[in-house]
Amino acid sequence: MKAIFIILIFSFTSLFSQEKETKEEQKPVDLPEAIIYGNDFLNVKSGFKRNPSNVPKLSASELDSLNSLEKIRPSVLPVSRLPYQSVVPVEEKGYVEASIGRFISTNVDAGYVTDFNDFDLYLKGTYDQSRGFIDNAEYSKINAQLFSDYIADEKFFIFGGSKTRTNLKFQNYRYNNYVVQDFETRNNLDLGMGLDVDGHYEGFNFETGAAFNVMKTTGDSLDFSEQTLNGYFQLINPYNKYRIGFNVEADLRSSFGNSNNYALAEGIASYISEGFDLKLRGGYQIASYYDGVRNALKLEARINAKLSQSLTMRGSFLSGLERQTVDKLFNMNRFLNYDFDIDHQYNKLNIAANILFHPDIDYNFSMGVNYKLADRVLNFVNMDSSYFSPNYIDASILNLYFDGFYNFDDVHSIDLVLKYNITSTDSIKKKLTYVPDFENELNYRIKLNNGLSAKVGFEFVGTRYVDLLNIDELDPYFNMNFDINYLINKNLSIFAKVENLFNQDIFIYNYYRERSLFASMGFHWKF
Repeated sequence: MKAIFIILIFSFTSLFSQEKETKEEQKPVDLPEAIIYGNDFLNVKSGFKRNPSNVPKLSASELDSLNSLEKIRPSVLPVSRLPYQSVVPVEEKGYVEASIGRFISTNVDAGYVTDFNDFDLYLKGTYDQSRGFIDNAEYSKINAQLFSDYIADEKFFIFGGSKTRTNLKFQNYRYNNYVVQDFETRNNLDLGMGLDVDGHYEGFNFETGAAFNVMKTTGDSLDFSEQTLNGYFQLINPYNKYRIGFNVEADLRSSFGNSNNYALAEGIASYISEGFDLKLRGGYQIASYYDGVRNALKLEARINAKLSQSLTMRGSFLSGLERQTVDKLFNMNRFLNYDFDIDHQYNKLNIAANILFHPDIDYNFSMGVNYKLADRVLNFVNMDSSYFSPNYIDASILNLYFDGFYNFDDVHSIDLVLKYNITSTDSIKKKLTYVPDFENELNYRIKLNNGLSAKVGFEFVGTRYVDLLNIDELDPYFNMNFDINYLINKNLSIFAKVENLFNQDIFIYNYYRERSLFASMGFHWKF
């Protein structure tokens, strides 16, 4: 394993003069042996999409959506809390959730936990399809993943007692560009495998791993693939409340016939006590892009201070490259033009501070501010009425937010998110594309003793500009969703959902309208 990793690093240094990109950490999900269940179901509604910017790695349910209602959306709201969900030790080995809805839409989601010799295996798969809410808007999605955990025997040198995680994935999405008469069918195939090891040797904690991935997208206007090979190694020496170590990463990518490489070497130091945490990272980044190579110093500091039993303050500072990749762009906007450039955002200054008030489990809120001054911030702009292209422009971004929830009792609860965004481009003093000034969300939940529960969600998203000169804009919208769930017994429940209750014309990207009023019903079964 060490030999492979050393070869990977030295290969990268010899290839880097070619071009492109940054490492996206490819650690597989470390699934605990637990099932999340309750009288509410996690639902990514039409309202909750992601900002078309360089965002952190997202979950599969947030990334893979191709139907316009489920596409990544122009802004990030903090994840809402679900007070009625709980995590319990596994008694059942698996689950199946299935639903059928309007527009002849079906969805099946299933998972199973088992073991084979000394390996714990976790299997998960989803299938989603719809005839589409308008002509040519049909789509289908398949996602299958296999995770395994293995604890090495103590007899193995260095790796004895370490935990090895393996991940295999298969994803296939087929969808149409449906906004013009001569629509285009696209097919995206994504195959990957990864191996990660967490271990402890002679007082040192280490993490190492490698991953390989192939993504191929074909259509009437494009046919390209991206191959990725990456690896990392992190070593930490814990000493009482202090941690000192280093981290190295290398990512080799090839897409559009060009290499897109990234490397990072950084030192790590931290101090962790019962009421105060300080974590520091500093190092050197190098990433190739469409016109050469970019270099940057990475500086990162994070503070977490517990002022009292019910009050916590957090702060962070970050400077350095924020890498962009082809798969990230396609996950944010799958209607990209067939040819586009890759570049990486450089955060000159990224500072954040928030305060969290948490007196008990039934009531808490947080409020905070984030200011970012950056070069080459990602914007999506129209090439024509059908396709988009990434555009990179220097800008400043200020985010103010409030996020809280309150359980009135065992029956009633609410959660609320308020967000205000101020953006300005350096050169023309205009707002960034697809970033609204205001985003508000309110959810009310009720849980009755007879196994019946329901949720009503409200959302408001303000005006968004679709061009850098701020001439054309998308209207603000108000969205309402409704879920109801009935728990038949501890293993079986049925549910119904209504989305876009007022049947509004909701546009996520210019020309791309979300589906209209949508209703579905289904069941969730644990076995």
